[in-house]
Amino acid sequence: DSSMMPTFLASTLAAERLKVVLSGDGGDEVFAGYTKHLIEYFKGRLGPVPAPALAGLRRLLRHLPKSRGGRATDFVRKAEKTARSFGGDQAQSYLEMMKLADTAFVSDLLTQPVGFGAVADQVLSAYRHPEGASPLQRTQYTDAIVPLADDMLTKVDRMSMLASLE
Repeated sequence: DSSMMPTFLASTLAAERLKVVLSGDGGDEVFAGYTKHLIEYFKGRLGPVPAPALAGLRRLLRHLPKSRGGRATDFVRKAEKTARSFGGDQAQSYLEMMKLADTAFVSDLLTQPVGFGAVADQVLSAYRHPEGASPLQRTQYTDAIVPLADDMLTKVDRMSMLASLE
């Protein structure tokens, strides 16, 4: 996890004066605080988007500049990610929301293929598990099962304990 070292450093600093602290990790996942949760909520309300409209939007967005550097380019980046998540199987659509970049784009950048199969299978399995749940509920459940349990909370627990902090 990219925030492992900052978490350890913050824990070490806190341990100089404290023995127990609370972290904020997990709050956004549990209380649906990310853009992906809002998108999943509206996907559940809007229903299917016509395939030709999605294809045209995806083509347009693919050719526009994207980055986190400015409001307009960040909006395009988020819009492209959102457009990738519409259409097809709900679980597969959610997996597209979790990706940092389009798999085909990443493959074009690399000289050797990289497999995302094991993580993708875990995400898809978790997303499909809660029977009768809304897309938003499935998203929250998957967040709790996959990134929270297997990454974020483990990272905070291990790094704080390494600094002798509870």
